[in-house]
Amino acid sequence: MSKSMSLLWAALLICMTACKKEQAIQDSKLSPATTARKATSPLLKSIEYGTDWSGTVQIAIVSSYVTGTELELDVKVPDGYALIGGGAVASPLVAASSAFLTAAYPDKDFTTWHAASAYHLNTYVHTLFGYAIGLKVAGMTKEELTASMWLFTNTSGIAAHPATAVTIDNDYTLIGGGARVESEGNLLVYSYPYNSTWFVASKDHEYSAPSAIEAYGLGIKTGVLEQHSLEVVRDSIANFTTNGIGTASIFTDTTWVAGSPGALATYNGAGRMLDGIAPHVQDATVTSKDLDHPDSGTTAVYILKIRKKK
Repeated sequence: MSKSMSLLWAALLICMTACKKEQAIQDSKLSPATTARKATSPLLKSIEYGTDWSGTVQIAIVSSYVTGTELELDVKVPDGYALIGGGAVASPLVAASSAFLTAAYPDKDFTTWHAASAYHLNTYVHTLFGYAIGLKVAGMTKEELTASMWLFTNTSGIAAHPATAVTIDNDYTLIGGGARVESEGNLLVYSYPYNSTWFVASKDHEYSAPSAIEAYGLGIKTGVLEQHSLEVVRDSIANFTTNGIGTASIFTDTTWVAGSPGALATYNGAGRMLDGIAPHVQDATVTSKDLDHPDSGTTAVYILKIRKKK
């Protein structure tokens, strides 16, 4: 995908999220329950379906949203699908935004994706979109698929800028992962795959707020992938920005499904934090930004794309 197309995609994403701002504020006034820390009744639910070239790998991405200032959202995949990943977006993505991600991780039930966001320094009503990615493999039941999967976790020590990683066992292939920041005031900086390891980190910003962070890695038995002639390949792209909003989008051809996304924001000064990890069937977009202090850095997006071997 050309740089111009990536920039066009980023511009469309910014426009779409900004257009929701007025409605999001109205929703927060009309529905006090949505400003609670835990959202039990999402305002919207939609499903996007797709397959690889063969129809063997079937993906369903469920999305929903809730509006407030400090938000948590649980999203479940459809019946018959096994959870392999997900995402979260704090919207609208505008220069004045002070909302960032604090969690985007899978549940051990292989059904539920957890997302969380919070304003930082400046009270900010925003909308949290949560995404849950479900996998179905032709010729396998959900029970057979989840019996071949395992959720690996690891938790860091408490620090201002905590970081850790989780490596899956040798007989598994990494198929997804996520991160959860344990304390308020600490914000997600990266959550991404590399080989058989999922790396995570977060940071405080402008005031001391030490925390631990937990890394999650979803593994599927390599033997099961081989039995069904499936392949999982990591792909990524990164863009540099001098300040403000940073965006990176990645696309895959129609022989694949994009699978689980990952995200990274680097910084050179006060900090840049993640405010969006948006998955789709054949693409994903990651967004980051600075806050109060302009800072440069790289925004990177990752996917663990899946297909039947050709």
